Amino acid sequence: MTIPSMLVSLLCSRLDPGARDWLRATLEETTAPFDGRTFRAEWARMGRRLGSSPVIPMPEEAAQLQAVGLWPFVGWGVDECGRAALLLQALRVAEPDTHGALVDSLYLRGTIRERQALLRSLAYLPKADRFNEVAIQACRTHVASVFEALAIGNPYPFRYLPRAEFDQMVLKALSFRVSPERIVGLTERLSTDLTRPRATSGPRWGSEVTRVALRAL
Repeated sequence: MTIPSMLVSLLCSRLDPGARDWLRATLEETTAPFDGRTFRAEWARMGRRLGSSPVIPMPEEAAQLQAVGLWPFVGWGVDECGRAALLLQALRVAEPDTHGALVDSLYLRGTIRERQALLRSLAYLPKADRFNEVAIQACRTHVASVFEALAIGNPYPFRYLPRAEFDQMVLKALSFRVSPERIVGLTERLSTDLTRPRATSGPRWGSEVTRVALRAL
């Protein structure tokens, strides 16, 4: 089972028949040659068609999510699952050299929930390290739910963010009163990058401040 098919399966019991059929038809119609205008219209329509109810996996669903690599699965809504499936399908059929511009535009022009969906999807996109700039922008946002979509239960920062940006994200999480234990991979970074003493010539809110803050927990 692929991640898009797993997401659709996850939604089957949570959508009414009309919404379920619409979602399946939308994904099936996202084919080559890729039509960016149609994609953006359907991307925007997801919230109205599917709703935004939280998705809390049952134990058997959690096992299936882990099996396809879509784990941890934290904070997702129905619309975010649908948008993730649509985006993954779109990148499968779109020309690779258009992927970066598409992802950038979805973040820059997106609503709050559209940005959240993109950020939750980021780690599962092809060649995900290409999208570091979007993640870094999300680290700078003042919208708590957008920041948390990247920082909490999301493997992208741990896998792909450079050390300095990861440190800054942890500091911001502390300022948002986010429990550090909810940051994926923090234990590994805490024992290496984040707690290693650094030169004091860096920015005021750099790694040394992060190290002290984390050791004080």
